[in-house]
Amino acid sequence: MDAPSVRSLLLATDRHNTVLAGFAPSESGHMAYTAYGAQPRDEAQISHSGFNGQLREQGTGWYHLGNGHRIYNPALMRFHSPDALSPFGKGGLNPYSYCLGDPVNHVDPTGRTPDRLQPLLTIGLHTFTIAATVLTAVSTPPVGLALVATRMTLIGSSLAIVGSSLTLAGVKEARYVAHAGTALSALGAVTRLGLGVQNIMAKPELRATATTRIGQLFGRRAPNPPQLPRAIPSSAPAKGALPSREAIAKRSVTPVSGESNQAVAPEAGIQAMQPGIHPLTHVNAVKALQVPRPGEPVKAASVSSRVRRSV
Repeated sequence: MDAPSVRSLLLATDRHNTVLAGFAPSESGHMAYTAYGAQPRDEAQISHSGFNGQLREQGTGWYHLGNGHRIYNPALMRFHSPDALSPFGKGGLNPYSYCLGDPVNHVDPTGRTPDRLQPLLTIGLHTFTIAATVLTAVSTPPVGLALVATRMTLIGSSLAIVGSSLTLAGVKEARYVAHAGTALSALGAVTRLGLGVQNIMAKPELRATATTRIGQLFGRRAPNPPQLPRAIPSSAPAKGALPSREAIAKRSVTPVSGESNQAVAPEAGIQAMQPGIHPLTHVNAVKALQVPRPGEPVKAASVSSRVRRSV
Protein backbone atom coordinates (compact mmCIF):
# COMPACT_ATOMS: atom_id res chain seq x y z
CA MET A 1 0.00 0.00 0.00
CA ASP A 2 1.40 3.33 -1.03
CA ALA A 3 1.93 5.92 1.72
CA PRO A 4 0.02 9.18 1.26
CA SER A 5 2.02 11.86 -0.41
CA VAL A 6 2.97 14.89 1.67
CA ARG A 7 4.01 18.20 0.24
CA SER A 8 5.10 21.48 1.78
CA LEU A 9 3.30 24.58 0.54
CA LEU A 10 3.84 28.22 1.49
CA LEU A 11 0.62 30.24 1.15
CA ALA A 12 0.35 34.01 0.73
CA THR A 13 -2.87 35.45 2.18
CA ASP A 14 -4.49 38.81 2.82
CA ARG A 15 -5.89 40.15 6.10
CA HIS A 16 -9.00 37.93 5.71
CA ASN A 17 -6.86 34.81 5.17
CA THR A 18 -7.86 34.59 1.50
CA VAL A 19 -5.24 32.52 -0.33
CA LEU A 20 -3.65 34.65 -3.07
CA ALA A 21 -0.63 32.55 -4.00
CA GLY A 22 1.08 29.29 -3.16
CA PHE A 23 4.70 28.25 -3.42
CA ALA A 24 6.11 24.74 -3.34
CA PRO A 25 9.59 23.36 -4.18
CA SER A 26 8.34 22.13 -7.54
CA GLU A 27 5.42 24.43 -8.32
CA SER A 28 3.87 27.83 -7.66
CA GLY A 29 0.77 29.65 -8.66
CA HIS A 30 -1.56 32.59 -8.07
CA MET A 31 -5.30 32.75 -7.34
CA ALA A 32 -7.72 35.56 -8.19
CA TYR A 33 -11.22 36.22 -6.84
CA THR A 34 -14.11 38.53 -7.36
CA ALA A 35 -15.41 40.62 -4.49
CA TYR A 36 -17.74 37.74 -3.53
CA GLY A 37 -15.07 35.03 -3.88
CA ALA A 38 -15.82 33.60 -7.34
CA GLN A 39 -12.88 32.22 -9.35
CA PRO A 40 -12.42 31.35 -13.05
CA ARG A 41 -13.21 27.69 -13.68
CA ASP A 42 -10.08 27.09 -15.76
CA GLU A 43 -7.76 28.42 -13.06
CA ALA A 44 -5.51 25.84 -11.44
CA GLN A 45 -6.19 25.35 -7.73
CA ILE A 46 -3.03 25.42 -5.70
CA SER A 47 -4.72 24.82 -2.36
CA HIS A 48 -8.05 23.55 -1.09
CA SER A 49 -8.29 26.72 1.01
CA GLY A 50 -9.72 29.65 -0.86
CA PHE A 51 -11.84 32.71 -0.19
CA ASN A 52 -11.47 34.01 3.40
CA GLY A 53 -9.43 30.90 4.24
CA GLN A 54 -12.46 28.61 3.98
CA LEU A 55 -12.41 25.12 2.49
CA ARG A 56 -13.47 25.16 -1.15
CA GLU A 57 -15.40 22.20 -2.57
CA GLN A 58 -13.73 20.78 -5.63
CA GLY A 59 -15.83 20.78 -8.80
CA THR A 60 -18.57 23.14 -7.59
CA GLY A 61 -16.54 25.90 -5.96
CA TRP A 62 -19.00 26.13 -3.06
CA TYR A 63 -18.05 26.88 0.54
CA HIS A 64 -19.64 24.92 3.42
CA LEU A 65 -19.54 27.60 6.11
CA GLY A 66 -19.96 26.84 9.79
CA ASN A 67 -18.99 23.16 9.31
CA GLY A 68 -21.83 22.69 6.87
CA HIS A 69 -24.34 25.00 8.56
CA ARG A 70 -24.99 26.84 5.28
CA ILE A 71 -23.59 26.54 1.77
CA TYR A 72 -22.31 29.71 0.16
CA ASN A 73 -22.23 29.97 -3.62
CA PRO A 74 -19.75 32.69 -4.71
CA ALA A 75 -21.00 32.59 -8.31
CA LEU A 76 -24.54 33.50 -7.16
CA MET A 77 -23.17 35.77 -4.39
CA ARG A 78 -25.64 34.30 -1.91
CA PHE A 79 -26.40 31.36 0.34
CA HIS A 80 -28.46 28.38 -0.71
CA SER A 81 -30.57 28.47 2.47
CA PRO A 82 -32.05 31.36 4.50
CA ASP A 83 -30.59 32.74 7.71
CA ALA A 84 -32.53 31.87 10.88
CA LEU A 85 -31.76 35.35 12.29
CA SER A 86 -33.54 37.15 9.42
CA PRO A 87 -35.41 39.31 8.75
CA PHE A 88 -35.81 40.87 12.23
CA GLY A 89 -32.56 39.71 13.85
CA LYS A 90 -28.87 40.17 13.15
CA GLY A 91 -29.12 38.41 9.79
CA GLY A 92 -30.61 41.49 8.12
CA LEU A 93 -33.60 41.91 5.86
CA ASN A 94 -32.31 39.58 3.13
CA PRO A 95 -31.98 36.05 4.58
CA TYR A 96 -29.81 34.88 1.65
CA SER A 97 -27.31 37.75 1.49
CA TYR A 98 -23.62 37.22 2.23
CA CYS A 99 -21.99 39.60 4.76
CA LEU A 100 -24.97 41.98 4.43
CA GLY A 101 -23.84 42.87 0.91
CA ASP A 102 -20.34 44.01 1.96
CA PRO A 103 -17.88 41.09 1.55
CA VAL A 104 -14.89 43.43 1.23
CA ASN A 105 -15.06 44.68 4.82
CA HIS A 106 -16.77 41.71 6.50
CA VAL A 107 -16.35 37.95 6.71
CA ASP A 108 -18.87 35.25 7.62
CA PRO A 109 -17.09 32.00 8.53
CA THR A 110 -20.06 30.51 10.41
CA GLY A 111 -22.87 31.34 7.99
CA ARG A 112 -24.75 33.20 10.74
CA THR A 113 -23.45 36.70 11.41
CA PRO A 114 -20.45 38.53 9.91
CA ASP A 115 -17.54 38.53 12.37
CA ARG A 116 -16.96 42.26 12.16
CA LEU A 117 -20.63 43.06 12.59
CA GLN A 118 -20.93 41.41 16.02
CA PRO A 119 -18.32 43.65 17.73
CA LEU A 120 -19.89 46.74 16.17
CA LEU A 121 -23.31 45.77 17.51
CA THR A 122 -21.80 45.11 20.94
CA ILE A 123 -20.12 48.51 21.02
CA GLY A 124 -23.33 50.28 20.01
CA LEU A 125 -25.45 48.37 22.53
CA HIS A 126 -23.18 49.05 25.50
CA THR A 127 -22.71 52.69 24.53
CA PHE A 128 -26.45 53.22 24.79
CA THR A 129 -26.50 51.18 28.02
CA ILE A 130 -23.94 53.47 29.65
CA ALA A 131 -25.82 56.60 28.49
CA ALA A 132 -29.17 55.30 29.80
CA THR A 133 -27.65 54.23 33.13
CA VAL A 134 -25.98 57.60 33.71
CA LEU A 135 -29.12 59.57 32.85
CA THR A 136 -31.22 57.38 35.16
CA ALA A 137 -28.72 57.78 38.00
CA VAL A 138 -28.73 61.55 37.60
CA SER A 139 -32.53 61.82 37.66
CA THR A 140 -32.96 59.26 40.49
CA PRO A 141 -29.72 58.81 42.50
CA PRO A 142 -29.34 55.13 43.49
CA VAL A 143 -28.40 54.12 47.03
CA GLY A 144 -27.34 50.89 48.72
CA LEU A 145 -27.52 47.77 46.59
CA ALA A 146 -28.93 49.77 43.65
CA LEU A 147 -25.75 51.87 43.62
CA VAL A 148 -23.60 48.72 43.54
CA ALA A 149 -25.68 47.31 40.65
CA THR A 150 -25.35 50.59 38.72
CA ARG A 151 -21.57 50.49 39.08
CA MET A 152 -21.54 46.87 37.91
CA THR A 153 -23.45 47.86 34.76
CA LEU A 154 -21.10 50.75 34.00
CA ILE A 155 -17.94 48.68 34.54
CA GLY A 156 -19.27 45.70 32.57
CA SER A 157 -20.36 47.84 29.62
CA SER A 158 -16.99 49.59 29.56
CA LEU A 159 -15.17 46.23 29.49
CA ALA A 160 -17.43 45.02 26.67
CA ILE A 161 -16.65 48.12 24.60
CA VAL A 162 -12.88 47.71 25.14
CA GLY A 163 -12.99 43.99 24.30
CA SER A 164 -15.04 44.55 21.14
CA SER A 165 -12.69 47.31 20.00
CA LEU A 166 -9.68 45.03 20.45
CA THR A 167 -11.52 42.30 18.53
CA LEU A 168 -11.98 44.66 15.60
CA ALA A 169 -8.26 45.46 15.80
CA GLY A 170 -7.43 41.78 15.30
CA VAL A 171 -6.95 40.52 18.87
CA LYS A 172 -9.12 37.40 18.80
CA GLU A 173 -8.71 36.65 22.52
CA ALA A 174 -10.28 40.02 23.34
CA ARG A 175 -13.72 38.60 22.58
CA TYR A 176 -13.60 36.83 25.94
CA VAL A 177 -13.17 40.21 27.63
CA ALA A 178 -16.21 41.46 25.73
CA HIS A 179 -18.23 38.41 26.81
CA ALA A 180 -17.23 38.89 30.46
CA GLY A 181 -18.14 42.58 30.35
CA THR A 182 -21.52 41.80 28.82
CA ALA A 183 -22.23 39.23 31.56
CA LEU A 184 -21.27 41.72 34.31
CA SER A 185 -23.43 44.44 32.78
CA ALA A 186 -26.37 42.04 32.49
CA LEU A 187 -25.94 41.01 36.15
CA GLY A 188 -26.14 44.63 37.25
CA ALA A 189 -29.25 45.20 35.14
CA VAL A 190 -30.96 42.10 36.56
CA THR A 191 -30.14 43.22 40.12
CA ARG A 192 -31.69 46.64 39.54
CA LEU A 193 -34.72 45.00 37.97
CA GLY A 194 -35.18 42.79 41.03
CA LEU A 195 -34.91 45.78 43.37
CA GLY A 196 -37.49 47.67 41.34
CA VAL A 197 -39.96 44.77 41.42
CA GLN A 198 -39.45 44.36 45.17
CA ASN A 199 -40.11 48.07 45.74
CA ILE A 200 -43.29 47.96 43.67
CA MET A 201 -44.64 44.89 45.46
CA ALA A 202 -43.96 46.43 48.88
CA LYS A 203 -45.98 49.60 48.20
CA PRO A 204 -49.61 49.25 47.03
CA GLU A 205 -49.74 52.77 45.63
CA LEU A 206 -46.71 52.09 43.43
CA ARG A 207 -48.27 48.81 42.32
CA ALA A 208 -51.41 50.60 41.14
CA THR A 209 -49.36 53.29 39.39
CA ALA A 210 -47.15 50.69 37.67
CA THR A 211 -50.19 48.79 36.42
CA THR A 212 -51.66 51.98 34.95
CA ARG A 213 -48.44 53.01 33.23
CA ILE A 214 -47.81 49.57 31.78
CA GLY A 215 -51.34 49.64 30.37
CA GLN A 216 -50.62 53.03 28.77
CA LEU A 217 -47.55 51.54 27.03
CA PHE A 218 -49.85 49.05 25.28
CA GLY A 219 -52.46 51.62 24.26
CA ARG A 220 -54.83 51.56 27.22
CA ARG A 221 -56.36 54.94 27.96
CA ALA A 222 -55.52 56.52 31.29
CA PRO A 223 -58.44 56.82 33.76
CA ASN A 224 -60.07 60.23 33.95
CA PRO A 225 -58.99 62.25 37.01
CA PRO A 226 -61.68 62.85 39.68
CA GLN A 227 -63.80 65.95 39.15
CA LEU A 228 -63.10 68.63 41.74
CA PRO A 229 -66.07 70.55 43.22
CA ARG A 230 -66.78 73.85 41.55
CA ALA A 231 -65.51 76.86 43.44
CA ILE A 232 -68.16 79.16 44.94
CA PRO A 233 -67.96 82.71 43.55
CA SER A 234 -66.54 85.22 45.98
CA SER A 235 -69.57 87.49 45.60
CA ALA A 236 -72.00 84.83 46.88
CA PRO A 237 -71.56 83.87 50.58
CA ALA A 238 -71.44 80.20 51.44
CA LYS A 239 -74.44 78.58 53.02
CA GLY A 240 -74.44 79.09 56.80
CA ALA A 241 -71.64 81.71 56.75
CA LEU A 242 -71.99 85.23 58.16
CA PRO A 243 -72.05 88.09 55.64
CA SER A 244 -68.89 90.10 55.18
CA ARG A 245 -68.26 93.56 56.62
CA GLU A 246 -68.66 95.14 53.18
CA ALA A 247 -72.07 93.48 52.71
CA ILE A 248 -73.23 94.72 56.12
CA ALA A 249 -71.98 98.25 55.40
CA LYS A 250 -74.21 98.45 52.31
CA ARG A 251 -77.32 97.63 54.28
CA SER A 252 -79.39 99.98 56.44
CA VAL A 253 -81.37 99.02 59.54
CA THR A 254 -85.07 99.87 59.53
CA PRO A 255 -85.66 102.55 62.23
CA VAL A 256 -88.18 102.20 65.03
CA SER A 257 -91.54 103.86 64.47
CA GLY A 258 -91.44 107.50 65.39
CA GLU A 259 -87.75 107.89 64.86
CA SER A 260 -86.02 109.62 62.01
CA ASN A 261 -85.03 107.61 58.95
CA GLN A 262 -81.31 107.89 59.77
CA ALA A 263 -78.81 105.27 58.56
CA VAL A 264 -77.14 103.19 61.22
CA ALA A 265 -73.38 102.95 61.44
CA PRO A 266 -71.80 99.71 60.23
CA GLU A 267 -70.50 98.97 63.74
CA ALA A 268 -74.04 98.88 65.04
CA GLY A 269 -75.06 96.43 62.34
CA ILE A 270 -72.16 94.15 63.20
CA GLN A 271 -73.04 94.18 66.87
CA ALA A 272 -76.66 93.49 66.00
CA MET A 273 -75.63 90.25 64.27
CA GLN A 274 -74.18 88.82 67.50
CA PRO A 275 -76.28 85.90 68.76
CA GLY A 276 -78.32 86.22 71.96
CA ILE A 277 -78.77 90.02 71.87
CA HIS A 278 -81.75 91.78 70.39
CA PRO A 279 -80.53 93.91 67.52
CA LEU A 280 -82.82 96.90 68.21
CA THR A 281 -81.32 97.39 71.67
CA HIS A 282 -77.89 98.24 70.28
CA VAL A 283 -79.29 100.20 67.36
CA ASN A 284 -81.39 102.56 69.51
CA ALA A 285 -78.65 102.89 72.14
CA VAL A 286 -76.13 103.91 69.55
CA LYS A 287 -78.53 106.42 68.07
CA ALA A 288 -79.26 107.92 71.48
CA LEU A 289 -75.61 108.28 72.46
CA GLN A 290 -74.58 110.03 69.28
CA VAL A 291 -72.79 113.32 69.98
CA PRO A 292 -75.05 116.24 69.01
CA ARG A 293 -73.96 118.91 66.64
CA PRO A 294 -72.46 122.15 68.02
CA GLY A 295 -75.19 124.34 69.52
CA GLU A 296 -77.72 121.56 69.78
CA PRO A 297 -78.83 120.59 73.37
CA VAL A 298 -78.63 117.03 74.60
CA LYS A 299 -81.98 115.31 75.20
CA ALA A 300 -81.41 112.91 78.10
CA ALA A 301 -85.07 112.01 78.49
CA SER A 302 -85.36 110.89 74.92
CA VAL A 303 -82.29 108.70 75.42
CA SER A 304 -83.74 106.78 78.33
CA SER A 305 -87.15 106.48 76.68
CA ARG A 306 -85.58 105.05 73.56
CA VAL A 307 -83.68 102.48 75.55
CA ARG A 308 -86.75 101.44 77.51
CA ARG A 309 -88.88 101.24 74.41
CA SER A 310 -86.29 99.12 72.59
CA VAL A 311 -86.01 96.72 75.52
